[in-house]
Amino acid sequence: ISGKNFAKLLEKHILIAGVTIKYDHIGKIHYENDTFILNGINRKYRAPFLILATGTIPRKIDLPGNLSETDKAKVFYEVTELLDFEGKSIAIVGGGDAAFDYALNLCMKNEVSINIRANVARALDLLQERADAEPAIQVYHNRKLISVSSNGKGLIFTWEAPDGIIEQKADFLLFAIGRDPREILLNQLPLDIRNSLLDRGKLHIIGDLINGNYRQIAIATGQGIEAAMKINSLLKKAP
Repeated sequence: ISGKNFAKLLEKHILIAGVTIKYDHIGKIHYENDTFILNGINRKYRAPFLILATGTIPRKIDLPGNLSETDKAKVFYEVTELLDFEGKSIAIVGGGDAAFDYALNLCMKNEVSINIRANVARALDLLQERADAEPAIQVYHNRKLISVSSNGKGLIFTWEAPDGIIEQKADFLLFAIGRDPREILLNQLPLDIRNSLLDRGKLHIIGDLINGNYRQIAIATGQGIEAAMKINSLLKKAP
């Protein structure tokens, strides 16, 4: 199941359970008087327990070349922003699981190339086999991106390859060069307080925020269930 479909199913079950979903952007968190205080754009939120599942953020680079702001809008770091496009050519930079997973999601409606700097991809064999079986996916190794320019309609990439300089055209460019934990909220809790809250079961950190390379829906879901069960147990014991 895709992350998008899983999120829809989860939302459905949450609403059936009578849980209210609040859409807000939390900028700051702190802990005082046995309460977490979250500062959102719309309001403040207070709770005795906190589950942090803030995921990851993509690594970005300074683009080689001199693109206009209009053309920079054709460069992406999140595949979700491209899923609705059809009939486009998309160049992906990266050789890990994410690059191949993105390609497999995009190739149903688009032409996709995976451009890998190394001579061997780091993705799971299963993902590589699936990509090889898709006629809309082309995989290139030993390519170093030198520059990105525009022809007024799309993007032009210049690659350094073993057999010389190669030019490639595409409508969009998608980077899949790694992701880092989104720790901006977690780091607002001093380490000693954070560790104490973890030990007491007040704070739970789950999902991609702590899972490193093990970014799987099943793992994150299990951690969420575990956190909920532990919190429920503490609530039952509360006077």
